[in-house]
Amino acid sequence: MKINDRLHGFAVTGCQALPELPATMWRLRHEKTGADLIWLERADENKTFAIAFKTIPENDTGIFHILEHSVLCGSRKYPVKEPFVDLLKSSLATFLNAFTFPDKTMYPLSSRNSQDFLNLMDVYLDAVFHPLSKESPLAFRQEGWHYELAEKGGPVTINGVVYNEMKGVYSSPDSVAMTEVTRLLFPDNTYGFDSGGDPSHIPELTYEMYLAGHNRFYHPSNSRIILDGDLDIDAALRKIDEFIGAYDAIDPQADIPMQKPVCREKTMEYEIGAQESTEGRNLCAGGWVYGSFDEAEKNLAMSVLLRVLAGSNTAPLKAALLNAGLCGDFDLGMENGIQQNFAYLLMKDVKTENVSAAWDLLNSTLEKLAGGLDHGSIRSALNRIEYLTREKDSGGLPLGIENAITATNSWLYGGDPALYFSYSELFGALRSKIDEGYFEALLRQVFLDNSHRCRILLTPSATLGEERSKAEAERLAAVRSGWTSQEEDRIMAEFAALRAAQEKEDTAEELATLPVLSLSDLPEKGRFPCAAVSREDGVTFLSTTVPSGGITHAALFFSLKDMKDNELAAAALLARLLGKVKTEKYSALELQERTESLLGRFSVSTQALPQKEGSCAYLTVSFSMLDGFRRDGADLVDEILNHSLLTDTEAVATLVRQTRMELEEMIMARGNMFAAMRAGSALSERAAQAEFMSGIAYLRYLQQLEGNLEAALPGLTALLSRVISRRRLTVSLTSSQPDGDYGRRLAAMAQVRPIGPDARTTLSKRASVGIVIPSRVAYNARCGALRAPYTGTAQVAGKILTFDYLWNQVRVKGGAYGCSMGVRKDGFYSYTSFREPSPSVSQAVFAAGGSALREFCRSGQKPDKYIISTIGSLEPLTTPRTEGLISAVNYLAGETEEVQQAERTQVLHTTVADLLAFSEAIEDPEGQAVTCVIGSAEQVDAIAPVIRENLR
Repeated sequence: MKINDRLHGFAVTGCQALPELPATMWRLRHEKTGADLIWLERADENKTFAIAFKTIPENDTGIFHILEHSVLCGSRKYPVKEPFVDLLKSSLATFLNAFTFPDKTMYPLSSRNSQDFLNLMDVYLDAVFHPLSKESPLAFRQEGWHYELAEKGGPVTINGVVYNEMKGVYSSPDSVAMTEVTRLLFPDNTYGFDSGGDPSHIPELTYEMYLAGHNRFYHPSNSRIILDGDLDIDAALRKIDEFIGAYDAIDPQADIPMQKPVCREKTMEYEIGAQESTEGRNLCAGGWVYGSFDEAEKNLAMSVLLRVLAGSNTAPLKAALLNAGLCGDFDLGMENGIQQNFAYLLMKDVKTENVSAAWDLLNSTLEKLAGGLDHGSIRSALNRIEYLTREKDSGGLPLGIENAITATNSWLYGGDPALYFSYSELFGALRSKIDEGYFEALLRQVFLDNSHRCRILLTPSATLGEERSKAEAERLAAVRSGWTSQEEDRIMAEFAALRAAQEKEDTAEELATLPVLSLSDLPEKGRFPCAAVSREDGVTFLSTTVPSGGITHAALFFSLKDMKDNELAAAALLARLLGKVKTEKYSALELQERTESLLGRFSVSTQALPQKEGSCAYLTVSFSMLDGFRRDGADLVDEILNHSLLTDTEAVATLVRQTRMELEEMIMARGNMFAAMRAGSALSERAAQAEFMSGIAYLRYLQQLEGNLEAALPGLTALLSRVISRRRLTVSLTSSQPDGDYGRRLAAMAQVRPIGPDARTTLSKRASVGIVIPSRVAYNARCGALRAPYTGTAQVAGKILTFDYLWNQVRVKGGAYGCSMGVRKDGFYSYTSFREPSPSVSQAVFAAGGSALREFCRSGQKPDKYIISTIGSLEPLTTPRTEGLISAVNYLAGETEEVQQAERTQVLHTTVADLLAFSEAIEDPEGQAVTCVIGSAEQVDAIAPVIRENLR
């Protein structure tokens, strides 16, 4: 391919080397429609496609969020109810989803398999351009909102997937604060509206508005198309032209006016639990618009500046607020994926009498820092950010998906899609400007002399939840009072039609339209990350050799097999403290600077891994560095592990408080994980260990510790000394070249200390639990013990129950945002739901899972497509760092290559008879399954009997 070539309706308009990726970026333009396309040609077998539309909200109804969901509910070429879900069941996709951003909607996918990639492209392109939701309002009602009225004169409710998702979002004080910051900063353009949708306004969206939104914005002339990886460009372009070639060019009129500077303030309430005290619970938020999408250097400089100001508890701005006792926690961040970028802050747990003082101290500290920042801190922050930028390891999204998002951050507004892929010169330029006062000037410009800013005070209300429920009921009653008898009949008929459509099975002919792989396309043998193993002086050494680009990734696993319940919780707290408290050699601030200068990554965590007999918890120290920094990096880790001082009561108290607050926020946002841990902790030692190290039990430990910290510090110090023992240690190294000497250097930092006898973790009481939180949606889990040994068939069954049974019953009909069924190798299964309105109904659905699996088996359906997607799940994408970690975890869990291959073989050859047998393994005839519901008091009380607890 070369410039001026014409391929399938596209003209090649540009070619640019991007050495930092490395890649070649080809630019193409569809001649008939004007659609812009880039291909990042690079050596990655994972092929990525994404199409993004510039979508401009003009209200808070969440139209583009609802469009994002509903266009994936059947299309002209694939007239099944939900081809997206069928692809989740049947493809080898390494990523398959859709995103709603403040000003764009993106449909990205990736796969390593060439045919699978083209299949997925075909389904997604037909979905966005020819959705059945434009021919019938059923998908709009299911995914957006609808009235539920089953009988004349009966109760009326509002339900819908996006409606319930956003109820969950608006239950988070942090999310509410950020939404209001954006509203205040951008009163005159699209960013003043919530593209996700405000639950109080979502029911204002009509089907006619929905259709108009799709007609206006889902057009090739308004699209940006991204291809990434080692792919067949001819086949990809041919596929795209098949869909967009029928369109004529239009002017989408999707420009966003620049917001003129405004200075605004607001006071509002946020909801806390009815039983919680409002004392000292104010939340202060602020925002400062600092630049535009095309200022790459300023955006990079801002990420450095914010890290210097508030990247740790010892960073000068954050330390000033925390040390003065004016807030419980402080966060400073930035939003830089929109046309005008802004910085924001959150100050949590501020007493009413301290609000003014907190803002005063903030401004006076910024004024002082504008007179001179620590330039060593700036250089350290630059080092860390440059390392992470070059490493290209998000630990989550595939790189191709990250690249698609990165390209649109400039391209969407008429800028260069390559802008944020070319960064080497930016780092050099910023280093040269440190001593010229550049960062001090930037601080003053953004925070002190900025006329485009806002300030918000959110005050806690223990009655707001009840008031909102009452107001919602009154709004619904007012709407209903205006219905005539004929309108009530229409609402009933619409709801009945929706239910009928949801319960209707796709026909064999409809399902046959979907492109699927065959089991014969899958190799019998899998590829499993494995490490070379050696043992010396009681230490196990694991070495994973992969091309790592001059980076060494290390992990030290310290076994906690002799630790009892609260010792596990204390070990989890140690993981939070290490690297953040002072050591014998460095103050906390000096330690932070040195860590960022030498180590590209440093983290300490706890995890529980299955063993042949029971489970074993580990404290894991992970760090990465350029090969040239290995010696100094090891010395620094030695200092942290062996010379950290846990005697600074104030610093430790701050970290304990922050950890507790973060856990509470996580439970509000992702409560399904915590519900599953709590329920599973009554059945499995591994789940019980996880519960003590990261679940509700860990939260309770932190809550109790806050009132008795000083007495606990000597015990923490003693525990750290016990943990950092060579007799507990497994060393994992991942690099381009094995280096046994470096592994021995790392092992030498741990002293030979005795280990006590193995301890058993106490299982939770086998009783159903309800955790009350201030939320209008619930998180739900039901866990039970398998009645048969685990085999790979369990993973196939989990796919069937998740994407067939639960999806239809809990998500489609119940309105939950998410649901899943999974089986653990340590012998228990779990059902969960996420942001749902009726957990008691879902519990009944969970209880019937075995029957549902038998019904599937007797339906005549083959499990082939579920087998294909299960195989895809067993072989996730890896980076050099994650490949090393997976290799180490597999070793510690006894997951040898032989064991993993045996599981893969069981999956590949799963039969209907195997699934039928497994259905009995998840039955609960003695009623021993355990339930945990996290939600409102009413949602919790609907589960009976239940032990009720409050979050705080």
